[in-house]
Amino acid sequence: MPSNRVTMLAASMLVAPVCALMCMVAKPSLAAEARRPVALPAQGVKVQLQQAMARIRAWSLEYEVLREDGENRNGVYIRKAVAAKDPDCFFLWAAKGSRDYDWRDDPFQQRLTVRGARAVTEWPFNREFNEFAHPVGAQLPGTAVNDIVLVSLGWWSLSKRPSPATSDGVETVLSAVARSPKYSVLPDMADVEGRWCYVLEYPGRDRIWVDPERGYAMAKRERYNAQNGTLIQRFISSGHSEVERGIWAPARIRRVWFDPRGADSTGATQPAAREAMTVLKNVSVNDRVPDTLFVFEALPGSLRFSPPGQSADQAVPGGSDHLDRLAAWIHEQVVLPQPAAGEGPTVEAVIEYVVINVCVLGGIIAYLRRRARYAMLRDSVRSGV
Repeated sequence: MPSNRVTMLAASMLVAPVCALMCMVAKPSLAAEARRPVALPAQGVKVQLQQAMARIRAWSLEYEVLREDGENRNGVYIRKAVAAKDPDCFFLWAAKGSRDYDWRDDPFQQRLTVRGARAVTEWPFNREFNEFAHPVGAQLPGTAVNDIVLVSLGWWSLSKRPSPATSDGVETVLSAVARSPKYSVLPDMADVEGRWCYVLEYPGRDRIWVDPERGYAMAKRERYNAQNGTLIQRFISSGHSEVERGIWAPARIRRVWFDPRGADSTGATQPAAREAMTVLKNVSVNDRVPDTLFVFEALPGSLRFSPPGQSADQAVPGGSDHLDRLAAWIHEQVVLPQPAAGEGPTVEAVIEYVVINVCVLGGIIAYLRRRARYAMLRDSVRSGV
């Protein structure tokens, strides 16, 4: 008998930790199951999704994208500001920066302003812009319709402009997804990072997870190859906060590209080709988005580029301060060798100083000659020559 009691006691001592461990493992899933909301019918989900997107009449935000791989040794990032306002206003400012220079000093930065039937493309660093007609019912010009926030947030707010989509009907924004018959609501909700989400799917092309308790904010999205159905991109949003009652926005969006060549015959187990993290800042919606954001004002000294046969002239006088800024920028970016203490300038230093000054002088001369050339062209067009 004593031996049986010892055996039973030892067995109970072994079983108790195992049971406790099983309870700890099961507890999160049970808690998540307890939080599962009552699922709506498929059509009800689409109606509520469309209503949630209709509450966002205007929005603006800034974001930075940084590639997270070993190839980005210089810390190069993309910086953008994007805004939209019903019924037809849109703004986009795109630039790049790195550890060595600020995005504001990017000589290739561009801005796009669309309002009504007019659009302006601007190159702020060069003080140049092009103003052109753009019908209200037309799609946004250039690559603006492919911006990552449209794909990963799904916001639109432009009721008088067609929402972006691929040629075979893969919608970009959530309001269009809710209207499209190509997208169906899966019967079961899915757990995404502890949040119960509805899943909308365009079979073999697109799958979207939306959180009904956070204003139907997008939690996750996957896009697939049209030819073989393999996964090509995944967006995962996190750090959501309520920017206005019933409207939620994420703080971060992780974008993962997959290599279709690494897939097996079923299209599974694809290795990630590369990743990038998008960090959102200064998100505003509705009345907090000012109308002035969509009003273009040319910078001092800006040149207006027009279609061939029409006048091209300086739209705004001034611009001498911009030359001073360019000279300061060159001075900041170029590091010249300094002679040792007690020594005169070396030959190499003198040569480099001469080369730099010649380049600066050449840039100023080219800038002034360009001004004169466009002034002559303007006068010739106005005189009918």
